[in-house]
Amino acid sequence: MTQQAAAAPASSPTPTRRTTYGWKPVKSPWPGYVGFVAVLIAMLITFSVLGSLVDAAIPYLLAHQGESVDYDYVMDIFYGVAPDAVMLIRIAIWLGIAGVILGVVGAIIGRGRGMGIIAVVAGILSPVIVGFYIGMTAAASIPK
Repeated sequence: MTQQAAAAPASSPTPTRRTTYGWKPVKSPWPGYVGFVAVLIAMLITFSVLGSLVDAAIPYLLAHQGESVDYDYVMDIFYGVAPDAVMLIRIAIWLGIAGVILGVVGAIIGRGRGMGIIAVVAGILSPVIVGFYIGMTAAASIPK
């Protein structure tokens, strides 16, 4: 007797595929992909906001070399240049943390494992990448 191809059982709420051992639910790779995209968006938000903030802070920091920097004054400069910048940075931080968590979940449960691992690595390396970007932006802003 030959086995014929059959459709998924009518009572199945999720998409399934036929295996040699019966019907098996299809695993969606979305957790890993969403985690990677969240980390990527968080990094792009951080880059766009911190570039303008570093450009605003460099003249003050150059004028006060060798002295202690007044944190409140620097924050007032930041709020004057872009009032929503600190809020955007906080949103980017939480978005990056959520992306790393989704990446870990995707890597552990096997749903988008490759992208989940990339999301975790990008999330862990993002402070280094952003710090390098800030350093390069500051170095380019210093007059010769």
